[in-house]
Amino acid sequence: MMPIRKEDLKIGGNIIMTKKSNRIITIPVLLALLLLVMAVSAASAATSATIRAYGEDDVGPGTDEDDLINPVQGPLAPNVYDDPDDSFEPQEIPKDSITFNPAIIPWDGTVFKMSADSLNIDLKKYLRIWYEPNHTFNGQLDNPTRHPTIEIETTYILLDSKHKKPVTGHAGMTRFAFPIAEKAGQIGLGSFDANGDGVPDLVELAKVEDGPGTTGTIRIEQSFNLGIGEQVQFLDHKLKFVGVYTDPSNSNIKYAKAEISYAGNLEDDSAKVVDLRPDRTFFDRHNNIVHHEDHPDATWYAKFIAFNGQRVQLIVGKEISAGDTFYVNSVRYDVPAVFCSRRCQWSSGRNNPQKANDVQVHHP
Repeated sequence: MMPIRKEDLKIGGNIIMTKKSNRIITIPVLLALLLLVMAVSAASAATSATIRAYGEDDVGPGTDEDDLINPVQGPLAPNVYDDPDDSFEPQEIPKDSITFNPAIIPWDGTVFKMSADSLNIDLKKYLRIWYEPNHTFNGQLDNPTRHPTIEIETTYILLDSKHKKPVTGHAGMTRFAFPIAEKAGQIGLGSFDANGDGVPDLVELAKVEDGPGTTGTIRIEQSFNLGIGEQVQFLDHKLKFVGVYTDPSNSNIKYAKAEISYAGNLEDDSAKVVDLRPDRTFFDRHNNIVHHEDHPDATWYAKFIAFNGQRVQLIVGKEISAGDTFYVNSVRYDVPAVFCSRRCQWSSGRNNPQKANDVQVHHP
């Protein structure tokens, strides 16, 4: 392992943390779902305390000693972790990193009435960051350029709210808080409130699919009752309810009309009015209809449920697999791990805000 340089992690000119050789005790069987949240705020006041982290090239998770000593094309961080322990293992990051104390959103029986199977649950967040001065945006949905980036990786774990132990949950029996919308004053994801009513909207775990190692898949969704002109955001797309019409050839069949917009860039684009049927309709980045999920290009979906004459019930959701990349409000999100075994156990997500203030991430 390369020696740790004195300037690797500083605060006010003093070293505050270096990478330790001991292993973190890995989490047992658990459910952890990603919270891919990064708020890139305005410049802090001059009196604010700051942390300066130093990195090397694009050295990140998965880079080994041979890469560091004899790089061929430069070390590249993998899109997907090889081992289930990697999301918790500090040695996976060859340069120094900062791991923060975890935070918890507690079950409260009202706003955050979260559950996994028959258990009331809390949501626990693990967060670590490191710096890559020459990060390569490789992998799916390439942005084939290099930029200085702050790598922010989060893992969310569901806990039994009584005993504070990690738990798992089945699809169709698990609901939890998940950042699904933008927040004023920042870019990227920052809110649990999908429909703008000021109340957090919990998501449902709708699908769990096993995969080798950490290559699992989950599907999360939420049901909304909307009046004409009302809108919801669910990650990288927004939906506005337009109306309902009856099939001219069969009066028993109704369709919902909705305007779908892409929310991956700083300004929404590619708005299209589409018909929604009583089955999941998937959409790509340009809101073209795709009848089956296609990772990573078409994983967002909507479904028409019912209409009572004034309001419509719709489901919106997204399928997420290890290795996927998606964008929200000009922030890129990568998924390095989804670990499932019949029930989803945990997953990690990473976003890469670029250091330069004048660099805007755009998904064409």
